[in-house]
Amino acid sequence: MEMRVLIHAPRGRDAAVVESVISPHHQVHICSEGEGLLQCMDHGGAAAVVTEEALAEGHLMQELVQWLANQPSWSDFPFIVLATKQAGRRPANAVATLHSLGNVILLERPLNAETLASAADAAVRARKRQYATREYLEELGANRTEVERLNGQLEARILERTRELASANDRLMKEIAERERA
Repeated sequence: MEMRVLIHAPRGRDAAVVESVISPHHQVHICSEGEGLLQCMDHGGAAAVVTEEALAEGHLMQELVQWLANQPSWSDFPFIVLATKQAGRRPANAVATLHSLGNVILLERPLNAETLASAADAAVRARKRQYATREYLEELGANRTEVERLNGQLEARILERTRELASANDRLMKEIAERERA
């Protein structure tokens, strides 16, 4: 589930074409609705291929930015955005919008199938490293918890042994005092 590539291209044949290019190498799931994309991302994914026009529809962009703000510290969810061909440079607000997604690979259409497959491979590899980091952090947290538990046990044993030694010392001091009196 975590290694699937999510596709959100609600117009035309884009979703089917992207699926045909990526599916030989990766598990693919098509999300026809924007809310479906967010739900799929909640359940885990390696990357999302999204068309630029899909990002402009409704509140999807705002919801994605909010979702990204709430992702764990180890996560940097990758997006492959299929952009429409532009004559000249993109408007500054369009660039800012795309940058708000963070980890974005921007591919201008029409594009070569190898380019899309290569971008998907790179995004999946990056996500695998993120998942490895997550596992490492979880293992580190579990080890930290175990060390804290063992330290607590050690401190309790030290405290108990200190009490025993203090008690033995008190008994010896009483015996010494009794012998001196005797």
